[in-house]
Amino acid sequence: MPLEPEAKIATAMISPAAQREINHKMNHHFPVFLKHWNFTAFDQVFFVLKQPLNHPNPMPTRLPRVLSRAALARLRLAFVSAFVILPGMRGASLFWDPANISNGATIDAGSGTWDTVAGNTVWNNAGTNTVWLQTNATTALHTAIFAGADGTYPVTLVSGLSAQHITFNNSGYTLSAPAPVTFTLNSLGPLITIAPDKVATIGPNVAIVTTATGNPISIAGGGTLNVTGSSTKIQVGANNLSLTSGPLVNVTNGASLISPAQLVIGTSTTATHLTVDGGIVTTGTRSTTSAQNIVLANSSSIATTATLTIKAGSVTNNGINRGTGETGLRFGSTAATTSAIGGTVNLDGGTLTVARLYEAATVTTGSLVSTINLNGGTLQVTSGALNAANFMNNLDAANVKAGG
Repeated sequence: MPLEPEAKIATAMISPAAQREINHKMNHHFPVFLKHWNFTAFDQVFFVLKQPLNHPNPMPTRLPRVLSRAALARLRLAFVSAFVILPGMRGASLFWDPANISNGATIDAGSGTWDTVAGNTVWNNAGTNTVWLQTNATTALHTAIFAGADGTYPVTLVSGLSAQHITFNNSGYTLSAPAPVTFTLNSLGPLITIAPDKVATIGPNVAIVTTATGNPISIAGGGTLNVTGSSTKIQVGANNLSLTSGPLVNVTNGASLISPAQLVIGTSTTATHLTVDGGIVTTGTRSTTSAQNIVLANSSSIATTATLTIKAGSVTNNGINRGTGETGLRFGSTAATTSAIGGTVNLDGGTLTVARLYEAATVTTGSLVSTINLNGGTLQVTSGALNAANFMNNLDAANVKAGG
């Protein structure tokens, strides 16, 4: 039975002797059980390499010996090096586990260096510690999870890392680098998740960028994410970025949060907050054909509250469109509101630049409360905005405090 094209690609990096053994075994031994399992040859090789799996009809233990240990090891290396993802295959969730790499599935939080160097087996994969594996600097294989006991854990990143997602289940981790590095997240869904009541920090010197296209892309969870440092940023591609499920995101000390489309703050029942204190938040392009908003409490049927607080630094929405689909800082959804929706802007310092501030929804059986508190700082109109003549529209309250 010949190898499938993908398997040929992966095995091309194996020595000729190992290749001959693999071909012989696959041609003469694999057909015995492939029909029973209804797998392709390529699927079956991966099954052997990934033993054990929670299959409802487990493969007999003798079958992984179809290939010698040496050939399996070489084949494993070839798959990692060439990296071919099977259709529908998902990456593993690897747990940061540097403090004790020899105690099975127990996760021991600690400090260390995140790299791909052989021997740095600080990632726990279902009870076995391994190095961080990825295809290259922009194509990830796995999700990174930080768990264990709360504490203070600096993690040093090297350049050229990639992951599908990052999850923080405990407090105290700081991902930073001694010099600017780029870290790529390349899957849709939550880019970064922070568990409720936990705190994590990105920076200094860490630029997180995305390569995935489409929506949704989000920062999620009920914890706190600090994004800090002049060479630190979180930047999505041509996507909307949503802060959802209740995070508090702090952008401070020259760090940046960049979304070329829309930035949505709050979509769920848990209150969501974005605070800018010396940081830079930029959204939208100077499009005259698409709506590019900063949206507070983007919900119509789920009770949602969201807050944007600017203490220092800047928040800029570059959208200028007026037409089908408005652009600016929008409170609530564009759909008819049937629940309690609330959005608040606190301008305590710094600069807020938008084309307009407005509500777009029609309230039916619910409520939509939009408030801007001008406590200090500067509120200004986006240069060239096409809707500046109607700068504030349908707001419930615009409060000017002393010094505002």
